[in-house]
Amino acid sequence: MNDWKNLYRPRSQQEDYTPATIDHFMNPRQVGHIDDDDGCGRLGDPGCGDTLEITLRIDEQERIADIRFLIAGCPAAVATGSITAVLALGKTVRAAFALIEADVLRGLGGLPPEKVHCSLLSIGALRAALSDYCLRQYLLRTGRVQSAAEYRDKRDGGELSFTHDELATAVAGYAPDGE
Repeated sequence: MNDWKNLYRPRSQQEDYTPATIDHFMNPRQVGHIDDDDGCGRLGDPGCGDTLEITLRIDEQERIADIRFLIAGCPAAVATGSITAVLALGKTVRAAFALIEADVLRGLGGLPPEKVHCSLLSIGALRAALSDYCLRQYLLRTGRVQSAAEYRDKRDGGELSFTHDELATAVAGYAPDGE
């Protein structure tokens, strides 16, 4: 008869998250920042205030040799950043571009419906970092920058200029068909 007492008691957040999500939140993998990165992507969600940065190191075979992320966000955002980094590590640039939000959700065993947008943030930041790498390679090939260090300096200093068409051309060689 006293069920009304529990009516306004908040549920435990842990009841809403899978064991994999809790594990990636409590023990996030690949946390940090890569200095002298080969690609950097930053993305924020104005609706919830979460912000995610992903940095990449790409090897000679164009595989992700290292990936790091920094995040200011909720537990679901931390977990999605962690699993996204785990899923992308070791993949080619092209294969990493093929990762989708469903891969992140599958890797965590799902998220509460109100937290699914966090997977969009992590995949978006990954694609931004991959696009940054592709643009750098394109600008190096076309002689617009002379070195990776020059590219990073211009990018980080806000002095990098390119058109949407140049970015599309840069990414076209790497993204899966239809992207």
